Amino acid sequence: MPTESRLGAGLRLALTTFTTLPVRAGRIDRAVAGVAMAYAPAVGTLLGAVLAAVLLLTGALAPPLVAAGVT
Repeated sequence: MPTESRLGAGLRLALTTFTTLPVRAGRIDRAVAGVAMAYAPAVGTLLGAVLAAVLLLTGALAPPLVAAGVT
């Protein structure tokens, strides 16, 4: 079972892989990369949900082209 530090480092690595957020990944080794790839579907789903919410909210307030540009 991964330790707490590997879980946190894996989550940060997954976030930096899928975004441009400057999240410090810390120590990266094979075990941390494995944890990051296990988190990858959850991180992708979370980011997709956030962007879908932004698109729906801006789509209700602005023209579709503006909403697409924001997301």
